[in-house]
Amino acid sequence: MHICFMGRSVLEHGAGAGGMEVHGSVLTRALAAGGDRVTLVTTAHPRGLAQEESGGTRILYLPGTTTGQYGGGYFEASVACLLALHAREPVDVVVGQSAGARGYVASPAREQLGIPCASIFHGLMSWEYFSSWASARGLLARLKVIARAPRVVRELCRGDRSFLAMDALIAVSRELALAMRSQYRPAADRVHCVLNGVDTDRFRPDVPAGAELRGRLGIPDAEVVFLMAGRLLWEKGFHVGLEALARLASSGRPVHALIAGSGPAEPELRELARPLSARGLAHFLGHVASEEIARCYSACDVFLLPTLRWEGLPLAVAEALACGKPVIATRRGGVGSALVDGVTGRLIEPGDASGLVRAMDELAADAELRARMGIAARADAVARLSRDRMVAETRAILAGLAGAR
Repeated sequence: MHICFMGRSVLEHGAGAGGMEVHGSVLTRALAAGGDRVTLVTTAHPRGLAQEESGGTRILYLPGTTTGQYGGGYFEASVACLLALHAREPVDVVVGQSAGARGYVASPAREQLGIPCASIFHGLMSWEYFSSWASARGLLARLKVIARAPRVVRELCRGDRSFLAMDALIAVSRELALAMRSQYRPAADRVHCVLNGVDTDRFRPDVPAGAELRGRLGIPDAEVVFLMAGRLLWEKGFHVGLEALARLASSGRPVHALIAGSGPAEPELRELARPLSARGLAHFLGHVASEEIARCYSACDVFLLPTLRWEGLPLAVAEALACGKPVIATRRGGVGSALVDGVTGRLIEPGDASGLVRAMDELAADAELRARMGIAARADAVARLSRDRMVAETRAILAGLAGAR
């Protein structure tokens, strides 16, 4: 098949990449490695590149558009690019990352070309809006969120019309699929659930790598390490995890926090963690390259995701589970699709600081429980959250669309 992916952002754009970009890179490279021809159409490259080959996929950058954003004529330019591409190399199926293919399904080109189109959802605009409200700090921030409501409603209506025209809507978690079937009711039979997946050969238990990092940081083997990783944003709940760890440390538990990542909340988080850092209990690692993050998972005993956001299915949770680490996470969005409560970790309710402390204390106190959950986490990740399973299920949906033309 010749598969044309469309999206506002790819890893090759550089800074600001998140779960959607990582998912897109993993999926497109694996499809290309399996023999499909894959073309990515995206916004302008910050260095002005017109196109490049990356991991077996061809990336076409749209000149004159705004890097990483849907505005700036992206939708019109993406349709023009598809028309030219299809004339040279016929496309069998179009795939939008989130709203990436909205321009195509809303344009006359859809009827003209007749190429089937799928969209992969990593969340909903309503989820994003609720996340903004949940993480808004202070009256002014809340008022700004309220002021956005009319625009969000307009976008939801516009998005609904285009998404209803898709041939397949692919959700990355069960919770997201359920929400989509409710929101896009006329297209409910076209909603599919394909859980996010990770490379379980790359993300695997690696005791020597973890011991090396712990040794470098001066963390004794017997002390319990909680890891938080990702872009340092307030809405990700890093501050909640640090506050809980401070309570545990003050009770005498031998615990440490590893914080892997960088972002706008870093200065505030460092200030919040200053008492812990002074005691050598909080370790800020800064930006960690993607090829090094597995070492961080191996160095920890428990992974924390006390997020305030609604997310499709956070890749960090799947990565930690694949590395054989129990996870404590907020019951938000699609987290429950990855984490089996009481088996591979603990789910806590949003805003339940005491519940988080209790879950952390339980695992910090019981090495046998951590080991059992870690073994179960690895087995479940290999069975349900692998890259190969995700790619095979996605390809089957796309092949079905292409074959139905």
